[in-house]
Amino acid sequence: MFLKLGSIPTVVLSSSETAKQALKIHDLHCCSRPSLAGPRELSYNYLDIAFAPYDDYWKEVKKLCVQEVFSPKRVHTMQPIRDEEVKKLIDIVTKSAQEKTPVNLSEKFLSLTVGVICRAAFGVKYSSIHK
Repeated sequence: MFLKLGSIPTVVLSSSETAKQALKIHDLHCCSRPSLAGPRELSYNYLDIAFAPYDDYWKEVKKLCVQEVFSPKRVHTMQPIRDEEVKKLIDIVTKSAQEKTPVNLSEKFLSLTVGVICRAAFGVKYSSIHK
């Protein structure tokens, strides 16, 4: 069944056999993300893993990321960075608790994430978490 929810076309599959056909046989046609101007500009015309359409190119990029970026060896080498950044966050929360001052955890978790990514990807410390 085809529905249009606002401006978003939606397909409802009513049986497991139809779902299997859609997800196994016609996956390239059914599982792609919509083409939008913002993601196109951010991803160099859909050439990154986050916004690339679900096709053979995306499968190759995913395979490369799994082998090189998210391999157990690579993840293990980043553990000291994650540990140090989490320790900084814990120290900040502990200090705030002792001083009885409020902490914006959303801001601190964002800073933690950015800190880990900056150190892992670029080797640069992000110092906003110290504020």
